[in-house]
Amino acid sequence: GIKALSAFAGVTAGLLHAHAGDEGASKVTLAGSGLFADVDLVSSVSGGSWFAASLIYDSNGFLRMVENMARSPAEAGSLFNESWMVKWLRIGAPQSAWDSFVKRLSGWFSLTWFWQTFAEASYVWRRGSRWETFVQALLGSTADIGPELVLGSPVANWSEGKTWLVDHSVVAGSLDRRAAIHQQFGVAVSYELQGSHAVPEFLPAKFSIELGTGPNASAPFPYIAPEAAARLGRFKYFKTALFQRTLEAYSQPVDPAFPAMTQDVGRLSVVEVATASSAAMGGACVSKTLQWWNNFIRGEFTPWASSAPNGEAFREAEALAHDMATRPGRTQEGLDSLAAVQVRGVIDGGYTDDTGIAHAVASGAEEVLAFLTDKSEGPVSLFNLFRGGAASRVRRGVPTLYFQIFEEAIDAVRKEHAQFSHLKVPSSGNETKYLHSIGVGTLKATTMKNDWFGIEAGREVTIRVIDVNTRLGIGFFARFDNYNMLVQEIVSCLTLAGNKPVVEGHMLLPRP
Repeated sequence: GIKALSAFAGVTAGLLHAHAGDEGASKVTLAGSGLFADVDLVSSVSGGSWFAASLIYDSNGFLRMVENMARSPAEAGSLFNESWMVKWLRIGAPQSAWDSFVKRLSGWFSLTWFWQTFAEASYVWRRGSRWETFVQALLGSTADIGPELVLGSPVANWSEGKTWLVDHSVVAGSLDRRAAIHQQFGVAVSYELQGSHAVPEFLPAKFSIELGTGPNASAPFPYIAPEAAARLGRFKYFKTALFQRTLEAYSQPVDPAFPAMTQDVGRLSVVEVATASSAAMGGACVSKTLQWWNNFIRGEFTPWASSAPNGEAFREAEALAHDMATRPGRTQEGLDSLAAVQVRGVIDGGYTDDTGIAHAVASGAEEVLAFLTDKSEGPVSLFNLFRGGAASRVRRGVPTLYFQIFEEAIDAVRKEHAQFSHLKVPSSGNETKYLHSIGVGTLKATTMKNDWFGIEAGREVTIRVIDVNTRLGIGFFARFDNYNMLVQEIVSCLTLAGNKPVVEGHMLLPRP
């Protein structure tokens, strides 16, 4: 969410300043500095995909803001506020007498955090209550990324020729937890993905593109690992209604190459793929409890994709899903339409890997620089990549899956992480602290076989970690001003003279 975007903006600006040194910082640019010169591949997930999209495609706005923060680290928080936060909050300006009343009421009771989330939710609600509307508003207002911008569009100089992996999860559903495309009292349209072997409820997937190669570019990596795709069968769709017989429809067998997501990747919208990667509430489609509550809320939290070619994979699926929701009388014909293009949910990559590391390793990375954010319990998703990690966690009927890809034992990795160097956090007097710590360290890992990611055993991988620990959440019911302060504290921490030996000593900054 916004926590990841703001934290990673702060980390990038802080590293950029430290890398340039005091003498060169006043004119530093990301492309000219060579900070990311040795980075061949960017793997992003959830709010990290908002950050990556903004840094890649918005040269005149977001990228310039980060560079200005690096040039003036003491003003980083105010620069983030002026160049990003003010734009974001502007879309939540009161649009009705009711909005104005809620804003005044929130002010009277010092509940600014409530008003800000209410305002953003109201904006989305008035425009159809779809997750894509939220992401489009965020990227459009803060990074000038509109729905017409495609992955093959021109990019910032620093990213030219690099590969971007936009990590997400495909909703497969199961016999016990079918994925609901539409549900209202007494009527439900759902599906499950059948396979030759047991299929996880959520499948790891990624859009991939060599940046700057144009709208006709094809993906350099498989959408779903070939070993996993070979196990997939076909989608089975259901329509159930009270006092009526259940209708069913079957799709054709899944094409393991997923051509709509690979051959036509350059034509896919940046907003659409970022929507999928960040759909944190998208897993609600497999929860009977949350679907029941959604009878009242009527939110559309799950993005839908299809096998439609020529960059139409999202638009075709969303149109069909909307049609089923608004025309409940549609019967077999509507179900057959879903099956014809294999409509399925595509949701936050955090449901299968919240670090972006697994997809990077699956794509051949031998050295990884990982930007992570977590709370007091540490980077749980990182720990669960190692042998002995949890298989899943279920909350309100929605599972989060963990896939182990490294041989080292999780307990040993926890101990190594506990020994990470922690940068000194600058004192800010009596102000509330939002940055608890920044941990810096290196893990050496050996891969284990994992077919769902397509990772073979026995590869040596170095993981260099920058772990930002903050008490702030992802952005719901939070006072957004606090993220400006978080940015400032991160930049101040990374540029503090006393921290320079630790930052450079862990080789986090490549040198020309």
